[in-house]
Amino acid sequence: MRPLLLLPLVLIGCVLPDADFDMDGWDVTDGDCDDADPSIHPEAEEVLGDGVDQDCDGFSPIMVARGKEHDCELGDGGLVRCEGANDHQQLDLPDGVLEANFIQIAAGWWHTCGLQASGEVLCWGDNTYGQASPPANVRFVSIDADANYSVASVERGVGVCWGRCFGF
Repeated sequence: MRPLLLLPLVLIGCVLPDADFDMDGWDVTDGDCDDADPSIHPEAEEVLGDGVDQDCDGFSPIMVARGKEHDCELGDGGLVRCEGANDHQQLDLPDGVLEANFIQIAAGWWHTCGLQASGEVLCWGDNTYGQASPPANVRFVSIDADANYSVASVERGVGVCWGRCFGF
């Protein structure tokens, strides 16, 4: 009997589009953006701050700000994405904000604020008490927000509040 010679089959440039290589139930035709990692697929839960887009939507969040009925996420590229109720325009970033380089975000009940790398704060949404109108020409280093007010600190550690800051 002659010995059987088995040669490995090498496929160059061949992709099997409906193959699920990581066996997570998703393949590239289903939107799996990394079919070598079973923790990455369109229904995966995002992990904040790891720089990996687990759910294959092209956005990797580094922080989340939660309002009363809306959430906003800050992506690792400085972009903001919001979802939820929009009855006070708390999801509608002002014109030009899509290009803003945010480093931190905060959400009140019906407003949202973002701190840009320049130190400028931009806010949008409900402004009944002035909570979405930050002081101009001030360089902030951190921000926060609550029900009807926003607060930020400047480089010297001094806090600045705008809106209904004292519940009056």
